[in-house]
Amino acid sequence: MAKDTNKSSSKSSRGRRKLAIRRETLTLGGLVNKLSNSPNLGWAALIVVVFTALSATTAWWASTEPMLAVDDTAKRTVLARVPVQLMDEEATRMARAQARQRVPRVYIPDEVMIAEILTSLERLPTQIADAATVEDVDTDLRREFAIGTEAFAELKTLVDTNGQPLQDWQTRLASLKRQLERRPILDTETYRRENESLGENIQLAFPSARRSVIASGAINGDDKNQLERAAGEMASQAGIAPALVQVVQARLGTIKGPTFRYDRQTSGELQESAAARVEDVVNDHPAGAVIFRTGEAVTATQIELFISRA
Repeated sequence: MAKDTNKSSSKSSRGRRKLAIRRETLTLGGLVNKLSNSPNLGWAALIVVVFTALSATTAWWASTEPMLAVDDTAKRTVLARVPVQLMDEEATRMARAQARQRVPRVYIPDEVMIAEILTSLERLPTQIADAATVEDVDTDLRREFAIGTEAFAELKTLVDTNGQPLQDWQTRLASLKRQLERRPILDTETYRRENESLGENIQLAFPSARRSVIASGAINGDDKNQLERAAGEMASQAGIAPALVQVVQARLGTIKGPTFRYDRQTSGELQESAAARVEDVVNDHPAGAVIFRTGEAVTATQIELFISRA
Protein backbone atom coordinates (compact mmCIF):
# COMPACT_ATOMS: atom_id res chain seq x y z
CA MET A 1 0.00 0.00 0.00
CA ALA A 2 2.86 2.34 0.82
CA LYS A 3 4.28 1.70 -2.59
CA ASP A 4 1.03 2.76 -4.29
CA THR A 5 0.86 5.86 -2.15
CA ASN A 6 4.38 6.92 -3.18
CA LYS A 7 3.55 6.43 -6.87
CA SER A 8 0.43 8.56 -6.54
CA SER A 9 2.41 11.30 -4.79
CA SER A 10 5.07 11.25 -7.52
CA LYS A 11 2.50 11.61 -10.28
CA SER A 12 0.86 14.48 -8.46
CA SER A 13 4.21 16.34 -8.15
CA ARG A 14 4.96 15.91 -11.83
CA GLY A 15 1.52 17.24 -12.75
CA ARG A 16 2.03 20.32 -10.60
CA ARG A 17 5.42 20.99 -12.24
CA LYS A 18 3.91 20.75 -15.77
CA LEU A 19 1.12 23.14 -14.78
CA ALA A 20 3.66 25.58 -13.38
CA ILE A 21 5.66 25.45 -16.63
CA ARG A 22 2.54 26.09 -18.69
CA ARG A 23 1.63 29.05 -16.50
CA GLU A 24 5.14 30.43 -16.80
CA THR A 25 5.00 30.30 -20.60
CA LEU A 26 1.83 32.28 -20.56
CA THR A 27 3.32 35.24 -18.64
CA LEU A 28 5.35 38.10 -20.25
CA GLY A 29 7.91 37.86 -17.47
CA GLY A 30 8.52 34.24 -18.25
CA LEU A 31 8.90 34.97 -21.94
CA VAL A 32 11.41 37.74 -21.27
CA ASN A 33 13.28 35.52 -18.84
CA LYS A 34 13.59 32.78 -21.44
CA LEU A 35 14.65 35.24 -24.18
CA SER A 36 17.31 36.74 -21.91
CA ASN A 37 18.71 33.28 -21.23
CA SER A 38 18.86 32.56 -24.99
CA PRO A 39 20.62 35.40 -26.99
CA ASN A 40 19.91 33.89 -30.41
CA LEU A 41 16.25 33.55 -29.64
CA GLY A 42 16.19 37.11 -28.29
CA TRP A 43 17.67 38.67 -31.43
CA ALA A 44 15.29 36.70 -33.63
CA ALA A 45 12.34 37.91 -31.65
CA LEU A 46 13.56 41.52 -31.78
CA ILE A 47 13.89 41.36 -35.59
CA VAL A 48 10.38 40.00 -35.90
CA VAL A 49 8.98 42.77 -33.72
CA VAL A 50 10.80 45.56 -35.62
CA PHE A 51 9.83 44.14 -39.02
CA THR A 52 6.22 43.89 -37.96
CA ALA A 53 6.20 47.47 -36.69
CA LEU A 54 7.79 48.82 -39.88
CA SER A 55 5.42 46.88 -42.07
CA ALA A 56 2.46 48.20 -40.16
CA THR A 57 3.77 51.78 -40.36
CA THR A 58 4.45 51.52 -44.08
CA ALA A 59 1.03 50.07 -44.73
CA TRP A 60 -0.60 52.87 -42.75
CA TRP A 61 1.46 55.60 -44.52
CA ALA A 62 0.73 54.14 -47.96
CA SER A 63 -2.95 54.15 -47.17
CA THR A 64 -2.90 57.83 -46.19
CA GLU A 65 -0.19 59.35 -48.47
CA PRO A 66 -0.45 59.31 -52.29
CA MET A 67 2.46 57.74 -54.16
CA LEU A 68 2.83 60.02 -57.20
CA ALA A 69 5.12 60.62 -60.13
CA VAL A 70 5.15 63.45 -62.66
CA ASP A 71 2.02 63.41 -64.88
CA ASP A 72 0.22 60.98 -62.55
CA THR A 73 -3.37 61.86 -61.70
CA ALA A 74 -3.90 62.96 -58.11
CA LYS A 75 -6.36 60.67 -56.33
CA ARG A 76 -7.19 63.22 -53.67
CA THR A 77 -6.73 66.87 -52.82
CA VAL A 78 -3.75 67.61 -50.59
CA LEU A 79 -3.13 70.86 -48.68
CA ALA A 80 0.05 72.28 -47.17
CA ARG A 81 0.00 71.80 -43.42
CA VAL A 82 2.44 74.66 -42.69
CA PRO A 83 3.83 77.62 -44.72
CA VAL A 84 6.44 76.45 -47.24
CA GLN A 85 8.95 78.40 -49.32
CA LEU A 86 10.03 76.58 -52.46
CA MET A 87 12.36 77.59 -55.30
CA ASP A 88 10.60 77.59 -58.66
CA GLU A 89 13.26 75.90 -60.80
CA GLU A 90 11.48 76.48 -64.11
CA ALA A 91 10.84 80.17 -63.42
CA THR A 92 14.45 80.58 -62.28
CA ARG A 93 15.73 78.87 -65.42
CA MET A 94 13.58 81.12 -67.63
CA ALA A 95 14.67 84.28 -65.77
CA ARG A 96 18.32 83.39 -66.28
CA ALA A 97 17.74 82.57 -69.95
CA GLN A 98 16.12 85.97 -70.43
CA ALA A 99 19.02 87.65 -68.65
CA ARG A 100 21.39 86.01 -71.13
CA GLN A 101 19.23 87.18 -74.03
CA ARG A 102 19.21 90.79 -72.81
CA VAL A 103 22.99 91.07 -72.63
CA PRO A 104 24.37 92.98 -75.65
CA ARG A 105 26.17 90.61 -78.00
CA VAL A 106 29.74 91.54 -78.85
CA TYR A 107 31.06 91.96 -82.42
CA ILE A 108 34.60 92.39 -83.71
CA PRO A 109 35.11 94.69 -86.74
CA ASP A 110 36.88 93.59 -89.89
CA GLU A 111 38.89 96.79 -90.05
CA VAL A 112 40.80 95.68 -93.14
CA MET A 113 37.59 95.27 -95.12
CA ILE A 114 36.20 98.63 -93.96
CA ALA A 115 39.48 100.31 -94.91
CA GLU A 116 39.41 98.69 -98.37
CA ILE A 117 35.89 100.00 -99.02
CA LEU A 118 36.84 103.56 -98.08
CA THR A 119 40.16 103.50 -99.94
CA SER A 120 38.52 102.35 -103.15
CA LEU A 121 35.96 105.15 -102.91
CA GLU A 122 38.61 107.75 -102.04
CA ARG A 123 40.75 107.12 -105.11
CA LEU A 124 37.80 106.78 -107.49
CA PRO A 125 37.83 110.47 -108.57
CA THR A 126 41.53 110.13 -109.43
CA GLN A 127 40.87 106.99 -111.48
CA ILE A 128 38.39 108.77 -113.75
CA ALA A 129 40.17 112.14 -113.82
CA ASP A 130 41.72 111.63 -117.26
CA ALA A 131 38.49 110.36 -118.86
CA ALA A 132 36.70 112.88 -121.09
CA THR A 133 33.38 111.03 -121.00
CA VAL A 134 31.86 108.21 -118.97
CA GLU A 135 32.49 105.86 -121.92
CA ASP A 136 36.21 106.47 -121.50
CA VAL A 137 36.16 104.99 -117.98
CA ASP A 138 37.38 101.42 -117.65
CA THR A 139 34.45 99.06 -118.15
CA ASP A 140 35.11 96.98 -115.01
CA LEU A 141 35.40 100.15 -112.94
CA ARG A 142 32.14 101.51 -114.31
CA ARG A 143 30.38 98.24 -113.53
CA GLU A 144 31.83 97.89 -110.04
CA PHE A 145 30.80 101.39 -108.99
CA ALA A 146 27.70 101.76 -111.19
CA ILE A 147 29.11 104.97 -112.68
CA GLY A 148 26.56 106.67 -114.90
CA THR A 149 26.62 110.06 -116.57
CA GLU A 150 25.55 112.00 -113.46
CA ALA A 151 27.93 110.14 -111.17
CA PHE A 152 30.77 110.69 -113.64
CA ALA A 153 30.13 114.41 -113.76
CA GLU A 154 30.00 114.63 -109.93
CA LEU A 155 33.23 112.66 -109.55
CA LYS A 156 35.01 115.05 -111.94
CA THR A 157 34.30 117.88 -109.49
CA LEU A 158 36.03 116.06 -106.65
CA VAL A 159 39.63 116.30 -107.93
CA ASP A 160 42.05 119.22 -107.93
CA THR A 161 44.14 120.34 -110.88
CA ASN A 162 46.62 117.58 -110.15
CA GLY A 163 43.93 114.92 -110.25
CA GLN A 164 44.00 114.36 -106.46
CA PRO A 165 40.81 114.00 -104.38
CA LEU A 166 39.60 117.18 -102.72
CA GLN A 167 39.51 117.49 -98.94
CA ASP A 168 35.71 117.71 -99.06
CA TRP A 169 35.53 114.20 -100.55
CA GLN A 170 37.83 112.84 -97.86
CA THR A 171 35.70 114.51 -95.20
CA ARG A 172 32.56 112.87 -96.59
CA LEU A 173 34.27 109.50 -96.59
CA ALA A 174 35.44 109.97 -93.00
CA SER A 175 31.78 110.50 -92.10
CA LEU A 176 30.84 107.37 -94.07
CA LYS A 177 33.45 105.44 -92.09
CA ARG A 178 31.72 106.43 -88.86
CA GLN A 179 28.45 105.17 -90.33
CA LEU A 180 30.04 101.84 -91.27
CA GLU A 181 31.47 101.52 -87.77
CA ARG A 182 28.04 102.04 -86.21
CA ARG A 183 26.02 99.82 -88.51
CA PRO A 184 27.59 96.37 -88.75
CA ILE A 185 26.98 94.33 -91.87
CA LEU A 186 26.42 90.72 -90.74
CA ASP A 187 25.99 87.34 -92.37
CA THR A 188 22.46 85.92 -92.50
CA GLU A 189 22.77 83.49 -89.56
CA THR A 190 24.35 86.06 -87.26
CA TYR A 191 21.75 88.65 -88.28
CA ARG A 192 18.94 86.21 -87.51
CA ARG A 193 20.32 85.40 -84.07
CA GLU A 194 20.71 89.10 -83.32
CA ASN A 195 17.07 89.69 -84.21
CA GLU A 196 16.05 86.91 -81.81
CA SER A 197 18.01 88.48 -78.97
CA LEU A 198 16.12 90.52 -76.37
CA GLY A 199 18.91 93.07 -76.13
CA GLU A 200 18.26 96.54 -77.57
CA ASN A 201 21.97 97.27 -78.03
CA ILE A 202 25.05 95.51 -79.33
CA GLN A 203 28.70 96.10 -78.49
CA LEU A 204 31.33 96.69 -81.16
CA ALA A 205 34.78 95.77 -79.84
CA PHE A 206 37.36 98.03 -81.48
CA PRO A 207 41.00 97.78 -80.36
CA SER A 208 40.83 101.17 -78.65
CA ALA A 209 37.38 100.89 -77.09
CA ARG A 210 34.10 99.02 -77.03
CA ARG A 211 31.14 100.94 -78.43
CA SER A 212 27.48 100.37 -77.70
CA VAL A 213 25.13 100.89 -80.66
CA ILE A 214 21.48 100.21 -81.40
CA ALA A 215 20.95 96.59 -82.45
CA SER A 216 18.28 97.52 -85.00
CA GLY A 217 20.96 99.27 -87.03
CA ALA A 218 22.59 95.96 -87.97
CA ILE A 219 22.35 94.98 -91.65
CA ASN A 220 21.88 91.58 -93.28
CA GLY A 221 24.65 91.62 -95.87
CA ASP A 222 23.12 88.69 -97.75
CA ASP A 223 19.86 90.58 -98.30
CA LYS A 224 20.65 92.71 -101.37
CA ASN A 225 17.60 94.94 -100.98
CA GLN A 226 18.26 95.62 -97.32
CA LEU A 227 21.95 96.24 -97.94
CA GLU A 228 21.16 98.67 -100.78
CA ARG A 229 18.71 100.64 -98.64
CA ALA A 230 21.13 100.79 -95.70
CA ALA A 231 24.01 101.86 -97.96
CA GLY A 232 21.88 104.66 -99.37
CA GLU A 233 20.95 105.83 -95.87
CA MET A 234 24.58 105.83 -94.72
CA ALA A 235 25.76 107.71 -97.82
CA SER A 236 23.08 110.37 -97.39
CA GLN A 237 23.82 110.78 -93.67
CA ALA A 238 27.51 111.16 -94.51
CA GLY A 239 26.64 114.13 -96.75
CA ILE A 240 27.59 112.43 -99.99
CA ALA A 241 26.01 114.02 -103.08
CA PRO A 242 22.81 112.30 -104.32
CA ALA A 243 24.45 111.56 -107.67
CA LEU A 244 27.10 109.48 -105.85
CA VAL A 245 24.78 107.57 -103.50
CA GLN A 246 24.43 104.81 -106.10
CA VAL A 247 28.24 104.60 -106.28
CA VAL A 248 28.39 103.83 -102.55
CA GLN A 249 25.52 101.35 -102.87
CA ALA A 250 27.29 99.54 -105.71
CA ARG A 251 30.57 99.36 -103.81
CA LEU A 252 28.99 97.94 -100.66
CA GLY A 253 27.07 95.47 -102.80
CA THR A 254 30.38 93.87 -103.89
CA ILE A 255 31.80 93.09 -100.43
CA LYS A 256 32.65 89.42 -99.92
CA GLY A 257 31.70 89.05 -96.30
CA PRO A 258 30.46 90.77 -93.13
CA THR A 259 32.16 93.87 -91.79
CA PHE A 260 31.70 92.57 -88.21
CA ARG A 261 31.92 89.05 -86.78
CA TYR A 262 30.30 87.69 -83.65
CA ASP A 263 32.64 87.34 -80.65
CA ARG A 264 31.27 84.10 -79.19
CA GLN A 265 33.67 83.84 -76.26
CA THR A 266 33.28 87.37 -74.91
CA SER A 267 29.53 87.33 -75.48
CA GLY A 268 29.22 84.00 -73.66
CA GLU A 269 31.17 85.29 -70.66
CA LEU A 270 28.96 88.36 -70.39
CA GLN A 271 25.81 86.25 -70.70
CA GLU A 272 26.84 83.80 -67.98
CA SER A 273 27.81 86.67 -65.71
CA ALA A 274 24.36 88.20 -66.16
CA ALA A 275 22.65 84.86 -65.51
CA ALA A 276 24.65 84.35 -62.32
CA ARG A 277 23.35 87.66 -60.96
CA VAL A 278 19.73 86.49 -61.22
CA GLU A 279 18.44 85.36 -57.83
CA ASP A 280 16.42 82.17 -57.39
CA VAL A 281 12.69 82.64 -57.89
CA VAL A 282 11.11 81.56 -54.59
CA ASN A 283 7.36 81.08 -54.17
CA ASP A 284 5.57 81.30 -50.82
CA HIS A 285 2.93 78.63 -50.15
CA PRO A 286 0.87 79.44 -47.04
CA ALA A 287 -0.60 76.81 -44.76
CA GLY A 288 -3.76 75.46 -46.30
CA ALA A 289 -2.64 76.14 -49.86
CA VAL A 290 -3.64 73.45 -52.33
CA ILE A 291 -0.69 71.30 -53.40
CA PHE A 292 -2.70 69.31 -55.90
CA ARG A 293 -6.35 68.55 -56.52
CA THR A 294 -8.19 65.36 -57.21
CA GLY A 295 -8.12 64.46 -60.89
CA GLU A 296 -5.35 66.88 -61.89
CA ALA A 297 -2.08 65.84 -63.51
CA VAL A 298 0.79 66.26 -61.05
CA THR A 299 3.82 68.41 -61.88
CA ALA A 300 7.41 68.09 -60.64
CA THR A 301 7.02 71.32 -58.66
CA GLN A 302 3.90 70.01 -56.94
CA ILE A 303 5.69 66.80 -55.97
CA GLU A 304 8.60 68.79 -54.54
CA LEU A 305 6.15 70.95 -52.60
CA PHE A 306 4.37 67.84 -51.35
CA ILE A 307 7.64 66.35 -50.11
CA SER A 308 8.67 69.64 -48.50
CA ARG A 309 5.46 70.18 -46.57
CA ALA A 310 5.59 69.41 -42.84
